[in-house]
Amino acid sequence: MLSYEDYQRFPYCNQCISSFRNQTFFRYQKHAIAICWVIFALVIGGFYFIMGRLPNFAGIMFQKHNLMEPLIPLMSTLILCLVVFCLGRVYAIFLAKKYINQNLSYH
Repeated sequence: MLSYEDYQRFPYCNQCISSFRNQTFFRYQKHAIAICWVIFALVIGGFYFIMGRLPNFAGIMFQKHNLMEPLIPLMSTLILCLVVFCLGRVYAIFLAKKYINQNLSYH
């Protein structure tokens, strides 16, 4: 993999630059997933520590279903997980594109 210093020192072909852009994009995505896991663990752990239970905001959607009542905390936790991961991935895509367009332009 090319380092940013190598990219600045030597002229590379567009295929090499494209490969480096893809690697940079996927590196941002991997870091975003790791950061989202940490944020999710802190949010759920903090909520459980403070309130003594898992979140149950999905109870509004499943009030009429008696079979879903035991699963409401799990559903709420999964919805919160999806929100954290989706927002984290969108932000990582934005940052990756900004970095790539600013520093890794084609010839």
